[in-house]
Amino acid sequence: MGGRRWWVDLGAVAEPSLVAPLAAASVRAPVQPAAGALAALCSQLQHRDMLLCLDTCEQVLDAAAELAAALLRACPQVSILATSREPLGVPGELVWRVPSLGQWDAVRLFTERAALVRRDVGPLHDAADAVDAICRRLDGIPLAIELAAAWMRALTPAELAAGLDDRFRLLAGGPRGGVARHQTLLASMDWSYALLEPDEQRVFRRLGLFAGGFTLDAALAVCTGDGEQGTACTMLNAIGRLVDKSLVLPGEQGGRFGAHPRGGPGVRRGRRRPVHRRLRAADAGVLADQPGPSRRRRPARAAAGRRCTAAR
Repeated sequence: MGGRRWWVDLGAVAEPSLVAPLAAASVRAPVQPAAGALAALCSQLQHRDMLLCLDTCEQVLDAAAELAAALLRACPQVSILATSREPLGVPGELVWRVPSLGQWDAVRLFTERAALVRRDVGPLHDAADAVDAICRRLDGIPLAIELAAAWMRALTPAELAAGLDDRFRLLAGGPRGGVARHQTLLASMDWSYALLEPDEQRVFRRLGLFAGGFTLDAALAVCTGDGEQGTACTMLNAIGRLVDKSLVLPGEQGGRFGAHPRGGPGVRRGRRRPVHRRLRAADAGVLADQPGPSRRRRPARAAAGRRCTAAR
């Protein structure tokens, strides 16, 4: 792709009205107060060949989608790459789900990050089994692996692997100066959870009771039983939205679903009891006041379109 590339970081934006002004400032497009930022962008970029990257759109999804759709209509040479936990929903959108790291890449990342905090760590050949177990239990999630590797300053790989039984308490203390949701694994999960609608939160909490995936019939029994309000249709709609938001994954063979590892490491496989205790507490309302709105490596799902492609 020819032309210039511009990056618009929306991670710190919570107000939808700030999306277009931030994009205009990022590409250095002068804005006339009477016309507005979106009109200025369309005018300035109308004849430019460029790639515009909109990073972390999920908390201002509607505004990001409006911006992308307007630019794609007005600027035929502009391509848009948008990272988001769910698709933008613009015409011609092409969605690509970024997978977790493969085992080899996960081990390499852990080893590299461990060497940064403890120079005498070496290649970790003698602890290969423990490192392999750490990366598998963290589902190849880069943020979780980096937070775990930081503990190599004080723990051996075997001790660290054993400590992952309570990973939400252990995996804390991200780099100073980083965004708050990347400081701990729990903060990253809370960010994703807080972006859900109330009915999505309720269904997501109930689905956390399943340790190895679930069928629609099992989900129906858990989510609509015991006097719960709602019908099979509303439950299916909620699951569909959780799939869109990359917190639930459809099974490869169809008919079965599982929790996305980035939606809460440990829900899908491995030792799950600490996570289930948290999910049950959430259902009782303990999480009502958890911090709200997971870094380039977090979430999950990418959205983009025609000349608008997505990745995360």
